[in-house]
Amino acid sequence: MFVVIVGVIQWLLTMFFPSGKILLKYILYNDSNEDVYFNFNDYFHNRRIYSTFMEPSYMAAFAVGAFYYLLSFWNERKKNLWLLALLLTIIIVSFSSTAYGAFGITGLLFISSTKEIKRSWKIVIIFVGCIGLLLFAVSFRETLDAVLFSKSLTGSASTRARWNNEAFDAFLTSPLWGIGYDNHYDYYHIISGADLPIKTNSYIDSFFEKNNGLEFIDFDDEKLNADPEISRRTRIYHLLQNLRRISPNKHLNNAFIFCERVLLLIQIILRVDRTKKLDWTIKYGSQWVSITDGLVKEILSKKAKIRSVFKYTNCADELFIQTVAYNSDFRHKIYKGSTREAMNNMRIVDWKRGKNGSPYTFREDDFSTLGNTDALFARKFSQEIDKSIIVKITDYLEDGVTA
Repeated sequence: MFVVIVGVIQWLLTMFFPSGKILLKYILYNDSNEDVYFNFNDYFHNRRIYSTFMEPSYMAAFAVGAFYYLLSFWNERKKNLWLLALLLTIIIVSFSSTAYGAFGITGLLFISSTKEIKRSWKIVIIFVGCIGLLLFAVSFRETLDAVLFSKSLTGSASTRARWNNEAFDAFLTSPLWGIGYDNHYDYYHIISGADLPIKTNSYIDSFFEKNNGLEFIDFDDEKLNADPEISRRTRIYHLLQNLRRISPNKHLNNAFIFCERVLLLIQIILRVDRTKKLDWTIKYGSQWVSITDGLVKEILSKKAKIRSVFKYTNCADELFIQTVAYNSDFRHKIYKGSTREAMNNMRIVDWKRGKNGSPYTFREDDFSTLGNTDALFARKFSQEIDKSIIVKITDYLEDGVTA
């Protein structure tokens, strides 16, 4: 239904309201240039219902699939009759060779596989269908050659592929439907629900404008070299790590933990090292970072390799960003100017007073300490432990006073 509505609206706007193209560009595609195509100004193209990135064949493919999906509920075909008729109409008015071919081939497959039609009728329908396809191929040979067999020679396929890619990219960056205007931000900040900013918005904005282009990432080489557990995170396979806390049953979780430790011990004895041939130097640090759009794109471009290297890694969130940044040109852009308790990621985290592998939770008595640090964010806070420190910081920031 969504495809039908969007298709009709787009067709009407581009057919009868030329000024509507400007509106569609900004709302649906976020594109002000001429690379977004809505309709050709000729009879053949203007009479085709458009949708899903201007290409009727895409819309028709959805319609064909939906038609036979509804038809598979054979006992409810009368109730779905109006929707079946609508989908069939969409397929017809698409004037798409892809749609007609898909409808015919899928129909033959549907008829041959359904149990609701008698075998004798299946044979008759399939025979008539094959004869019909053969007559169609003979009668419209030149048309079929133009739209199917010789399409690659005309440049139609490559042109459509280019249009589709341009439209898809524009759709993704739509401020209404996509993932953000121009798909670009200067910085991306990773914080948790237990973190708080301890500087005002204007102070934070000014800081990153002043240090624009630098990457705020914490590297802890000292702990990486001193703690063998960290180096083992990527060197050996943690095959059961996602099952250790999967059950509310404590005994079942303990069983998975035991099996995991046995598997790790066997690998240590056998000196397994799955990073032996890796061309990256593994790095370690805090997963809470503030990084540029350029580094984000670098990380995304290495998505397949990251997945391969860190798939069976324990606590990979403390490794992969540091590793990608260090093994690229961004290693020369790491910020190293932290002072007064702040790490290079501009966070303050108190591990000295922490317990059981978790950092210390700040209290109201720590307010002055937080105010005297250069950090922009602090971790961690808890309403259950001390709500007053959260309220105090929030009040000060709302009043425009840095803590």
